[in-house]
Amino acid sequence: SNNTCFGNTPSTLKIDDFWVGANFKLPIQLSSFDISRQNGKPNITWTSLSEQNNHYYSLERSSDNKTFTEIKRVSGFGPGTTDKKAEYFHTDQRPVPGINYYRLRQVDLDGTETIYPVKSIFIAPEKTMVFPTMFNSSLSILFTDPPSPNDKWQLLNTNGQIITRGQFTDKNVQQEIHFGDLIPGVYSFLINGKEGKQVFKLIKN
Repeated sequence: SNNTCFGNTPSTLKIDDFWVGANFKLPIQLSSFDISRQNGKPNITWTSLSEQNNHYYSLERSSDNKTFTEIKRVSGFGPGTTDKKAEYFHTDQRPVPGINYYRLRQVDLDGTETIYPVKSIFIAPEKTMVFPTMFNSSLSILFTDPPSPNDKWQLLNTNGQIITRGQFTDKNVQQEIHFGDLIPGVYSFLINGKEGKQVFKLIKN
């Protein structure tokens, strides 16, 4: 890395991997950073093999891999150095439906930050979601489970007339449907699948 900290001036260092050359010693030696599902929730774990003047860890989450928000702060070893293995974990009780991105930010006692690589995990919604409710020409669908080829959809106007229809040939849990040009107004989007018949009220801008 070309980032250098002079004196007590805080700086930020991004790590592309957990290995760093012998000429540059990080405040912590992180051996793992993993995410798994525990009762349908993301369980985030990380392990350090050594820590030096480690103030705290900040576990951050994002739904777009751009804007991250701290969801948990964990104290580090503090002043001094330890070569004892330390294991940390946190279960996120409020993940967003869809892909959740997590990153670990370590802050030294002098304010220097080290940001480790982002990890992600998909969390299925409790029920099928269709969004946005006010759409232009396309819709996104987030299923609880992958749809089957027999699952069908229909778009109806306020008179109950079918404007267009189709089948979910893609088995992905998140899908997008493009309608093309539609007259602005209120529509009903109907899904007929393994969860039964579901109707979503939508507004075309």
